[in-house]
Amino acid sequence: MAMAWRCDEYSRSALWCGHIPNRALPPGCYCPVHSHISIHVSRSVVDCFRKRPIVERAYHEQALAQKKERNERLKEAIHIIRELLHGKTVTFEGKYFQVYETKLFTVPSVQPKLIVAALSKESAHELAACSDGIITVVKPAQDQKEFIDAYQQGGGGQKPMYLQAITSYHEDQEKAEYQAWYNWRHAVLGAKMQSEIRTPSDFDSAAENITIEQVKDVIRISSDPHDHLEWLREYSSCGFSRIFIQDVSDDQGSTIRMYSQLLDRI
Repeated sequence: MAMAWRCDEYSRSALWCGHIPNRALPPGCYCPVHSHISIHVSRSVVDCFRKRPIVERAYHEQALAQKKERNERLKEAIHIIRELLHGKTVTFEGKYFQVYETKLFTVPSVQPKLIVAALSKESAHELAACSDGIITVVKPAQDQKEFIDAYQQGGGGQKPMYLQAITSYHEDQEKAEYQAWYNWRHAVLGAKMQSEIRTPSDFDSAAENITIEQVKDVIRISSDPHDHLEWLREYSSCGFSRIFIQDVSDDQGSTIRMYSQLLDRI
């Protein structure tokens, strides 16, 4: 069994609803020994990075308030979903959602886990108690430690943690770097800013002048399989239950073949 995730593009809140057969997922590699590591490849079509500046301070203050509201909205939604999945008749009058005499008559035989997606340690701490697990992205070692500590101290305890690891692989190093820049340069903006930007045009403005050198600082790019192996070992040592490799290069067939040879070396 595997899990799939769904993201609300407007609220930027995300839940993972699980227990979907592997055959329903995008093509990837699954290691029978190290089943916590899955390789999923995807591409971002990020073709227009232009126009309009973001008004920083006022927008930042507004975004912080919106982030708190998003988390509160998500917690209400999780409560309702969990009650429905247990077959209860739900009446709920919250700040954001109102539900009256609502019932899910076809209850799943296996209860799906409700996994929250978070970028900041503040959200990890706030959403820990209401979730069944969490998924995040690669961060600097100290930031990742603080994120994990915040989640566990907030009520995450021994709940599963999942990692999305963005990488770019090509046998030609220059192509690996260019394709990462072309497809995924907005990663340079950082988790905090990305969580607060609301529209595609704001992404365009914020990422307008990003260079390949900047992308190399935030995305792990290498034509050497040994580098990818060392990164996998690092991710595993953090305690993540499952690692999802997201390849942002164009030659994804080569990426799958390369990673399939690494899994039994971890």
